[in-house]
Amino acid sequence: MSDEYPLREKDLAVLKKIREGYDDVQKITSETTLENHEVNYCFTKLKNLGLITIHKPEGYTERVVDRQKRVFKAPKRVNLTEDAELVFRDSDRKTEKYQEMEYEELVDRVLELETQMARLQQSFRDLQEQIRENR
Repeated sequence: MSDEYPLREKDLAVLKKIREGYDDVQKITSETTLENHEVNYCFTKLKNLGLITIHKPEGYTERVVDRQKRVFKAPKRVNLTEDAELVFRDSDRKTEKYQEMEYEELVDRVLELETQMARLQQSFRDLQEQIRENR
């Protein structure tokens, strides 16, 4: 997604589900491995970033959940904003970039990223050791 927005994988999963038409907490939790509190946190974060709007309907709703009819308070409903659509367009452009790459280019890129990751991990271990020594 866009570098402008500090989005976690959970946030992206929720955004994608909203885009697919799952517009409330219960629908998203039933379609993902996320729990209610995680989806609610994502909603708050996405709202604060201006990527969704949240509406809290009054009353109760009736749904079939796990093959049982349930009645519960109407869940929060959400809509994507125009900014969210821009985030998706940016993501689509980045995906196209990798789809256009040849297999060898992709392998080289993965190897390069693995090397960078190994260096970062070693730097982190070195820093931890320095901190331990200076205590």
